[in-house]
Amino acid sequence: MFKSRLLLTFLTLGLTLSLSPPLQAQDLTLFQEAQQALQAGKTPEAIVLLERLTRLERENAAAFNLLASAYLEQNSLELTWATLQQAHQIDKNAPLNHYLKARYHLASKSLGRAQTELKTVAYLLERQPESDLWIALATTQAELGASDQALLALRAAQKMALSSTQEIQTYLLSAKLSPAQAEVAIEKALQLMLSAPNLSLPGAEVQSLFSQFPEVWQRIEAQALQNLDTALASQDTLSLTRELLKLERMLQKTETVPALQTRLLSQLEIAQEKYPRQPLLRQFVVKQYLKGQRYPDLLAFYRYELISQTKNWDEATQAEAIKRIADLHLRTGFLDFAFANYEKALSINPQLVEARQRLGLLYLVANNQGEALKQWDFLLKNNPLDQKSRLYQALSLAYAGKKEAAERTLAQVPAEFEPRLRDQVLVVLNNAREAKPELLELLLPEAQILSSHAQVL
Repeated sequence: MFKSRLLLTFLTLGLTLSLSPPLQAQDLTLFQEAQQALQAGKTPEAIVLLERLTRLERENAAAFNLLASAYLEQNSLELTWATLQQAHQIDKNAPLNHYLKARYHLASKSLGRAQTELKTVAYLLERQPESDLWIALATTQAELGASDQALLALRAAQKMALSSTQEIQTYLLSAKLSPAQAEVAIEKALQLMLSAPNLSLPGAEVQSLFSQFPEVWQRIEAQALQNLDTALASQDTLSLTRELLKLERMLQKTETVPALQTRLLSQLEIAQEKYPRQPLLRQFVVKQYLKGQRYPDLLAFYRYELISQTKNWDEATQAEAIKRIADLHLRTGFLDFAFANYEKALSINPQLVEARQRLGLLYLVANNQGEALKQWDFLLKNNPLDQKSRLYQALSLAYAGKKEAAERTLAQVPAEFEPRLRDQVLVVLNNAREAKPELLELLLPEAQILSSHAQVL
C-alpha cells in the first residue's frame, strides 16, 4: 500500500477532527487516543477505541472516517467500505471520505473508480481547502502517473499556509514531478528539515537523498562549516553555540548515512585543530564521538590533542588527558594499556581520584590485593568520607582472606550505600574465592567509564 503510514499520519492527526461536528469531552479523549495509537503504529488498539466511539456517536463522520482509514491500514477492505459508506451518509461532501474511497478502490484494483473519487476530492477541496488533503491528492496522482493533476493539486497546497512538515512534503513531491528543478527543491527540503528542531525524515529516505543528490549535501555541509568558521573567528560565544546546535541537528538527522557523519566529523576535527583553545568546539567533537561510540576515532583525537597541546596545559590537565586515554582503553577492553596510562596520569597528579580508583580496581580483579589496598588506603587517607573506596577496600580485604578486617570496614559504610557492591563483599566473605576479570563490569559498569568525558577538559 502506497506510503500508507505517511498518508495515515497526516490524515489522522488533526484533519479528520476538523471535518466533523464538535465531539463530547469524553468522546474527544477517545478520538485523541485513537489518533495517538495510529501514529505509534498500534492500529488494532486504535480500531478498538474507534469502534467504541462510533457506537457512542452514530453521527460522528470524523470517527467513522478515521476508523475506515485504520481498517484500510490493515487491508480489511470489506470493513473499510462499510465504514466509509456509514461516514458518507452522515456527510456526503467530506473530502476526506472521498479520498479514502479512492484509496480503497486502488487497493481493490479499481483504477477507474479511484480516479473518479480523486476528481471529486479536487472539486470539493476547491470549496473547502485542506492542505493535508491537497498534498495527499497530489501524492496519489503522482503515484498513478497523472503528473498534470498532481501538479495542480501541489500548487493548490503551496498557496496555503503550510507547516514545516507539509512544506518538506511539497518540496519532495515537486522534485519528483519536475526533475529539472529537483536539486533546488531537494535543497530547500533538506535545509528546512535540518534547521527545524523536531523535524526529521525516515532514515531510509535520508540515505536515498544522499545517494541521489550528493552535490546538494556537499553545498549544505560547506555552508554549515563556513558559518561555523565565521562564528569561531568572531569569538562570539552566542553565534558559536547557535552554529554548533545546527551541526548537532545535522548529525542527529543523518545517523543512517555513515559517510556523511565521517566527513562532517573529519571537518570538525580540522576546525578544532585550527582553533585548539576553543572549549565549546572541542567538547562538541568529543560529544559526537562518544554518542556514536567511535572510540578508535576518539582515542586518535585524544592522542593528537595530548601531543599538540601538552605545552599549553598545566600538570592537572595533562594528567586528566592521560587518564581519559586510559578510560578509553578500559572501555574497549585493553586493560594493560589502561593500567599503564592510569599509572602515568597518577605520576603527574597523585590526587586524581578516579584514576586511582580504577587503578585499584585493575589490581583487585588481577588478584593483587596488596597493591589494591595501597590505592584504597591512599584515597581514604585523603578523604575518609569516600564511601565507595571504603567498600572497595572491604572487598579487597575479603578477597585477601582478611575476613574480620573486611567486616569491620564494611560496618563503617551506611547500609543503603551501593547495595550491589555491598552484596558482592558479603558473597566473598561467605564464600572465599579469587577475583575474576569479569568482576570489573560489576564494579565499574561500562556506561560509567566514560561518563566524565562529557565535561570540558
